Amino acid sequence: MKQLFLLGIPIVFLFIIGCNSKDKLIKNKNICYDATLMSLRNEPLYREVMSQFVDTFQVMKNDTPHFGIPEVEKKIDEAIFFNKNKTECLLIVLKKNNANFVFGHARVIDGELRGKQWIFEVNMEYTYSNSYYGLYDDNNFENISTLARYSVLTDGDAKRNGCDIDEKYWFVDMKK
Repeated sequence: MKQLFLLGIPIVFLFIIGCNSKDKLIKNKNICYDATLMSLRNEPLYREVMSQFVDTFQVMKNDTPHFGIPEVEKKIDEAIFFNKNKTECLLIVLKKNNANFVFGHARVIDGELRGKQWIFEVNMEYTYSNSYYGLYDDNNFENISTLARYSVLTDGDAKRNGCDIDEKYWFVDMKK
């Protein structure tokens, strides 16, 4: 019995370190992206895309299969992830409710410049369960945004360091 107890201690320790490591990765990716977002907000293109999406979202948010029932709170995240030539982008819609079994959701939206108009289409959704992430016990929009941005930044073959998305994954592979 004593040997079993002694084996359990390293496993618990590794689990705690693993959780702290994941939380640290999430935090570092977001700090990196926040610096990018600060400069991006000053660009006319950012304001143009966000303005056009806000208008489109007024209709899009009533799409129950993708955005849930009216009781689900929805918020457009400030993040925009552009491809290198800035003709395609990703936006995030954050979703939360007071259900105890789900922390929150994030719906990714594709944007594509066609002529002078941005066209938006629904992409994948992330679901974050309760108590999966130790640092985020409150499901406010800020915490859901942190998790959603990390998810977008690390999906595909993204680098661990830096704040660039995997363009091939998001703008080629996800459209197949």
